[in-house]
Amino acid sequence: MNKTPLCSVHEALGARMIDFGGWYMPVQYTSIIEEHETVRIKAGLFDLFHMGEFWLSGPDAMANIQRIVCQDVEFISDRQIVYTPMCRPDGSIVDDLLVYRWNPEKFLLVVNAANMDKDLVWISSQLSGDVQFEDHSNITGLIAIQGPDGFELYFPADKCAEMWDALLEAGKPYGIKPIGLGARDTLRLEARLMLYGNDIHDGTTPIEANLDWTVKLGKGAFNGSDVIRKQKEKGTEKTLVGFEMGKGPAPRHGYPVLHKGKKVGEVTSGTMSPTMKKNIGLAYVPPSLKEIGSKFDIEVRGKPVPATVISTPFYVRPKA
Repeated sequence: MNKTPLCSVHEALGARMIDFGGWYMPVQYTSIIEEHETVRIKAGLFDLFHMGEFWLSGPDAMANIQRIVCQDVEFISDRQIVYTPMCRPDGSIVDDLLVYRWNPEKFLLVVNAANMDKDLVWISSQLSGDVQFEDHSNITGLIAIQGPDGFELYFPADKCAEMWDALLEAGKPYGIKPIGLGARDTLRLEARLMLYGNDIHDGTTPIEANLDWTVKLGKGAFNGSDVIRKQKEKGTEKTLVGFEMGKGPAPRHGYPVLHKGKKVGEVTSGTMSPTMKKNIGLAYVPPSLKEIGSKFDIEVRGKPVPATVISTPFYVRPKA
């Protein structure tokens, strides 16, 4: 199992460690709810060393990025970032990632840990022209500071412990605490951020996942653009919606969605929202059930439980 340079630090802090996609990672230090609330009210520190960092550089770097991802990186400024799906020609999502534009000939791609090997092979197979592709995942440290604002810090991997300690010390007056993957998951779900492998995967497209805003068809052809354009025009057989439920057990990944007693979809993510104090989730349903206020049931422990489609993101940070 892979370990981050901060593994011993997490253990010394009393973290409960788990296998997360082949990485030995902290799921919580105290309680998930307490850590979730710390990020919402104060600030939290996250070890994200397990994420992958790939660099693309050279005169043809821009053209390659434009072909590989759905977003348009030509019209963002240097030192800006975009979130984007990366698709195959059939429109299915290889991964969702962040693209950092360093300059027109240099880009950093930050990919999901579980997809690093797959992404490395896929991206390499798509490149052409004068472009260099480098994997810096093992030599790049990544720590995120979240709440209520957010920053991600990249630095040499051998500086991880030094950076972690310095940030915890500097953040003491602000109540900063280390945060595990458990709270990271509840936080991302409240914000309707996708979890690859649950909400999106090899069998979904950006349109089905309601990621239309990440797809820039006006930039010209890119992997999956023909399929995505047709789906935007003609619709899809399923769509990802947010829902809420009453009291009781929280919905979980894989729970069936029922309508009039028949299975019509599946929950992709679900939790009891620590912020809103209610059960929330995401699910793929037929387009006929996508409108806000639509009703269906979630099968929880063999019993149908009523759910209602609501707007997402579930939580929006109040404006200062």
